[in-house]
Amino acid sequence: MSRSDVGKIGAWLWNGGRLRLKEPVATNGGKSFAAGETVRLDRLEPYGGDSKLAVLYFVSESDPSKSFCMTGWSTTDDSKFELLD
Repeated sequence: MSRSDVGKIGAWLWNGGRLRLKEPVATNGGKSFAAGETVRLDRLEPYGGDSKLAVLYFVSESDPSKSFCMTGWSTTDDSKFELLD
């Protein structure tokens, strides 16, 4: 597969998988992320089996001790995150 074949999400992953938070986010583990904070994709792990889904692990660019994972992406998430190149 060439770089031009991967589409918008593939291009985003190819360029480091960075997100800017549009609103504050708190994790179940008590980590807080501020609006405007930038996070980057740390790892992507497929569920396995016949599933085409994956778990996305993100880490804060300003504080690497802060991280969170997402098990999917819904239409409501589009209003919470901005894809960065």
